Amino acid sequence: MRLALVLFAVLAVPAAVSQSLASDALRSQPTAEPALSLAAAEKGGDTEADLIATLDSSPQWLEGVPFSGRAFGGGVYYGRDWFMGSTVDPSDDVPVEIVLDRFETSNARVFRRDLSYQDGGVGVFRGAAYDVSDPENPRRLNIAFVEDDRLCSGADALWAPGNDTVGCREYLYIYASDYDGDGSTYAGTNGYDLDLLYALALRIPAGRALFEANPSMLSLAFPPIRFVEIEAPSNGIVKVSAQFTSSPDLPSGAAIGFTITDDGGTSIDLSTTHPIADTAFRPSALHNGLDPLQFYTYQAEVRDGSGETLHRSAPIRAKVARNASLVGRWSERRSWADVWGYTAPTGREYALVALQSLGVSIVDISDNTPTEVGFVPTTNGANDSKDVKVIGDYAYLINEVGPVQIIDLSDPSNPQQVGLLDVQPGVVSGGAHNVSVDDQYLYVTGGRTIGNAGLRIYSVAADPTAPALVGEFRPDHFQDVYYHDFYVDGDIGYGPNIYGGGVDILDLSDRANPTLIGTFGYPGSGAHNVCGTTDGGIMYVGDEIGSAGNWTRVFDVSDPLNVEYEADIIVDADAVVHNCYVVGDLLHIGHYTEGYRVFDVSDPLAPEEVAFYDTYIPSNYGVDGVWSIYPFFESGKVAVSDRNGGLFVIQLDASVTTTEPSLEPGQIEMTLGPNPADGPIRIRVRLGAPTQARLSVVDVRGREVMTVFDGDAIGTLRATIEAGDLVPGLYLLRLGAGGETVTRPFSVVR
Repeated sequence: MRLALVLFAVLAVPAAVSQSLASDALRSQPTAEPALSLAAAEKGGDTEADLIATLDSSPQWLEGVPFSGRAFGGGVYYGRDWFMGSTVDPSDDVPVEIVLDRFETSNARVFRRDLSYQDGGVGVFRGAAYDVSDPENPRRLNIAFVEDDRLCSGADALWAPGNDTVGCREYLYIYASDYDGDGSTYAGTNGYDLDLLYALALRIPAGRALFEANPSMLSLAFPPIRFVEIEAPSNGIVKVSAQFTSSPDLPSGAAIGFTITDDGGTSIDLSTTHPIADTAFRPSALHNGLDPLQFYTYQAEVRDGSGETLHRSAPIRAKVARNASLVGRWSERRSWADVWGYTAPTGREYALVALQSLGVSIVDISDNTPTEVGFVPTTNGANDSKDVKVIGDYAYLINEVGPVQIIDLSDPSNPQQVGLLDVQPGVVSGGAHNVSVDDQYLYVTGGRTIGNAGLRIYSVAADPTAPALVGEFRPDHFQDVYYHDFYVDGDIGYGPNIYGGGVDILDLSDRANPTLIGTFGYPGSGAHNVCGTTDGGIMYVGDEIGSAGNWTRVFDVSDPLNVEYEADIIVDADAVVHNCYVVGDLLHIGHYTEGYRVFDVSDPLAPEEVAFYDTYIPSNYGVDGVWSIYPFFESGKVAVSDRNGGLFVIQLDASVTTTEPSLEPGQIEMTLGPNPADGPIRIRVRLGAPTQARLSVVDVRGREVMTVFDGDAIGTLRATIEAGDLVPGLYLLRLGAGGETVTRPFSVVR
């Protein structure tokens, strides 16, 4: 064996504090609330802000909790940046003034953190909040706050942040709705996906007292130009855009422009200007000729009639794309999480996007404009749909606090929920965190439970609408047991225990009785997921919350009783990795703030980065950005889910992909699998020219026992047969097309 350290990026900043909580690693909250260790770390650029918080108070008796917010020491967020999400669009943001006065009260809704943010009734906020976009006519706004009966003074229905490191988590919420006077607007709701303008995590500094200066004013405002975004239509080409919000103090003739500056200080004015408008809009500009391996800084400006700069946006420094192009983007709905793919018998390709608080969207990506064609909402009030996978024509939508939803995709424009699977019977809010699929099995892991959820294996062979539990494995050799994900390679399974201890290797040859082969890991492990090379000899382990670095580690598992660590894949030592998949010689990684990364693993112990697309441009680290990728579409398109930006459809350049050569007229290719099979058998036929084709199954005596297809065929023909419709034994799949006959043997087993 050889030991190698592979470093793929020059570090831009000192190492960040290691994480204790991460995006989808939590079991006690419905989704990822901020953790102190996820504080933003600048990766380059200046310090212009797109949100400004000013406290008018002497002494300064209030401060922001240093999470990863945009202002006030990291404690103030736009609502859509907050972990609960918001329905407010950036164009609808308004400046707000929050009066803090112990002699004035607002009736406010209370959300209970100890009860998964359910409605806790009406409480009292001492003060009021106002929309001051029209300073002459301020509009009073609704307020809510959070309480936790386990912290500080408990759930006393009175907003009173403490002086501990998290301010007792009495988060303050400012809504876009008019103040109702009695807190009734949000009665019966929970805290998710409301019209949240701002979320504030506040605390009392050491040595200070609540309302020590009374009254005080906390003002939240923003510049007219902000939220710079960058997209790369193709290599070397960028599209820069920003959010403009009208401001009454801008002079007549003012305009919006963009600049790009390389790291050597050479600045390019894009010479694209947009006159200011009375309404919010998103100006943009295109530029060609950039080096994909070079960092550039992008900035938007508001200029007066003579070209002098009046306002600058916060700068963004990034490499946007290398050997990858944006095909299209879909950002409807919100709370984007996992993504998977489905190819219909017609050949059209669909991305399935899990929406944590909403359900799942079915998005047609066959054309260059991704379009939602179907949607299935969450069921039974369960609002944490994190993961989705597909077997055949059925999707399995996993929910952290509810049953698995089984969805028939045979008509993607009209998806139907056809079943529910309770994976933790008798456990309140005991859903699952993740599911992996292989052949005809679901491998379910995690979920909120008291005790050891372990691994649960379900077969869908008999009835995909009613998966049958066939086996379980509950590890008992970890201090804190929690398989966060699961990877299957034939009859071997890999269970990463995210809360320490490493990765279990399981023998799955008898799915009804999985057994432990061994465990491998490393000190400070926070193993999140595993993926492997096609020969099963090398495994790539992504670490999401460990104390030794949240990157990808490479292990030789060819001898499961003597696993050896081989190398690290480090994109940025302060960044957090998430999901990975291997297709051929390419390792595809969803890397949160570092976007979508692709490595050539033809030498699996020395991965080389060959492509990337950064969907998340802001300069912070943590668990924003890319959640997952689906790199298995036959077209070569890759579906990328970004938890802040929605679905990105990416095409890798031919220079880094192994593309199928075109067939000559008369050529035929035919594949099928799995083989042997005891469930559905997928068949794929490629034809060099349109022809009449007959596809059938014959037994060992040469008798035709099944007609699969008979008709005109063009390009690629796909079909599925059920092994259950055949008696066990040996068969031939026979194709007659264009005067040629092609056969493939296969076995049916029970």
